Amino acid sequence: MLDVDDRLRALQIRLLASGQVGWFDLSIPAVRLPEVYVSPWSRLVDLPYVSISWMLAPFVGDSLALRIAFSVWPLAMLVAFAMLVAVFLQRSMRETGWKPLRTALVVCLVALVMAPAFRDFSPGRIDHHNWQLIAMVCLMTGLQRYDRMGGLIIGLSSAVSLLVGLECLPFVVVAYGALVLSWLAKMPRAEVVMGSAGGSIAAASVLLGIIFVGPVGLATAACDSFSAPFALAALGFGLALVALGWWGAVHSVFRRMLLLAIAGVVVLTVVVPLYPECLGGPYAMIEPVVRASWLDRIPQEHGLVFQVWNGSTSLLPLFLVLSLIAVWALAATWKRRHEEPGQVLAFAIGVVALVAAVVQLRYARFSVSLMPLFLPVVLVALLSGRLRPAWPILSASSALIVVGIVFAAVGLNRNPARFELIDTMADPCEHADFSALETLAPGRVLAPHGLGLPLLEAGKGQLEVAAIPFHRAAPGLSTVFAAFLSGDPAVRRLAVQNFDYVAICALPAGHALPGGEMYAALINGNGWPGLVEWSPDSLSPLRIFRIDHAHFR
Repeated sequence: MLDVDDRLRALQIRLLASGQVGWFDLSIPAVRLPEVYVSPWSRLVDLPYVSISWMLAPFVGDSLALRIAFSVWPLAMLVAFAMLVAVFLQRSMRETGWKPLRTALVVCLVALVMAPAFRDFSPGRIDHHNWQLIAMVCLMTGLQRYDRMGGLIIGLSSAVSLLVGLECLPFVVVAYGALVLSWLAKMPRAEVVMGSAGGSIAAASVLLGIIFVGPVGLATAACDSFSAPFALAALGFGLALVALGWWGAVHSVFRRMLLLAIAGVVVLTVVVPLYPECLGGPYAMIEPVVRASWLDRIPQEHGLVFQVWNGSTSLLPLFLVLSLIAVWALAATWKRRHEEPGQVLAFAIGVVALVAAVVQLRYARFSVSLMPLFLPVVLVALLSGRLRPAWPILSASSALIVVGIVFAAVGLNRNPARFELIDTMADPCEHADFSALETLAPGRVLAPHGLGLPLLEAGKGQLEVAAIPFHRAAPGLSTVFAAFLSGDPAVRRLAVQNFDYVAICALPAGHALPGGEMYAALINGNGWPGLVEWSPDSLSPLRIFRIDHAHFR
């Protein structure tokens, strides 16, 4: 597994494949907060891995079958991703008359710029991001087509992306907003595309929701996953677009705006009062202490400026290339807005992906997957001479971008974040010997969030943890932070009362960090009243303690 998302997804898939949980049961019993952790992740992503493992298990066994599935399916998705990219590029270059060699070189150049995105299709990369990338390229292909079939593709890909995860919600909103604007502007075929996209997302959201979320899940409000509020909004707005595309086709722009406003107010009046809690966003359940101690320390939750300010400039060359493509593609797509309106709408998604990545680095995978799709558009426009009148302003804009990013790389004062005691809690203790866990009786382990998943993997179903690095585990994270970092003995005793063991990853000798709390004492190699060390291997950084509650301080 490549990161914590893959490790938790593997655990979720193994529970389903072994029959320990049902299709609509997303609970992970080994994670207790103290309530059982319920995953927000879709069964759509789990389905191929479980299916492959079930087919192979009679021949190679359950464990090897899953490992093969984890290696093979991401590569199959890479093939699908490449084919979708090829479809998009083919439509961008279909009228060029280029020789095969030139076309091949352009495609290779696109692949080179897009290369960082291929990591999400590596063997073992089993989380949902590869699904989202495929869905977004599908969405842009539907916009590029700008016909009835394109509308169906837009709706289906939007529904799939929302079912898999809500990260793509901004792109879906922008795509449908662009379709509405094109309809208001009375662009040719706009009502056909908008109506088709509206009907498609309405139907696909309900159908996919029933299959992968279930009737109970669709009736439940979960603000961080596809559930009642998002299904109802997709259904309501989708049907509204169908009605507007059919009934509003003969009206003036003013009447279209009036009908649109009425439809929007009606849908929002139904959805918002029913689910007001979702206005707080997907992370509303995270307490300030957990946010400051965990979420705010995750690099992908911050933007590019934050990363540069803290001394990390490795992404600047990539953003330089993507920004230059965006500037020149803006002129190239706008020049042909009447001949290829769908290309302009698709480009809007690429721009949103780039801006989103600057604001929050979790969107970098989308920007590097979507913006390079417009590199052939730029090259076609340059070689045909269509951009010659705009060269001065485009060159000046490009120069400003280059100067700005060079200044950010070499001229901006840095303020690197200090490595603090709490940062060590994210350490998964990768080089430790976890064999000591085999001697432990079943029980609950109080451990930093970085150790949560490795303990579950090595514990073979005998251990439970409270903290894993995911937002729905916020109650467990709060308990662990209170136990390890509080200076109040009463708070510590209350936090550890339901646990049997404590586990930490000790610092190497000579690397002690200051602090008077229990966590500082343990990672610096010291003991703590009421904790009896269980670790048989003194050379391993993994330290395990049995809690003597009667003497714990």
